[in-house]
Amino acid sequence: MRARKLACLKLKTISDSAKYAPQWVAGFGHDFVSRADGYPGFSRTYGLRFAEAPREMALDLTYTALASNKVDMIAGNSTDGRIAALRSGSARGMIAIIFRL
Repeated sequence: MRARKLACLKLKTISDSAKYAPQWVAGFGHDFVSRADGYPGFSRTYGLRFAEAPREMALDLTYTALASNKVDMIAGNSTDGRIAALRSGSARGMIAIIFRL
């Protein structure tokens, strides 16, 4: 998550984002959306209910969608260089989640 957004919303865990999720649109890769241990388990575990069904897209497009404000949340890899390029910080428990400003 970008540091400024983290500070503004005071989000410290993925669960903290559940109250904002109904206002957000998520974008995830096909594997994450379709696997039981991906989005279905993730959303159930953290109580995430988004404004609409997650947009399924190629992984490389998730970062572009986030940067262009087409989605509010994506799943990314903590070691992915595109996260650094977006100047995203991370909080404990939020390494795989990135939000747009």
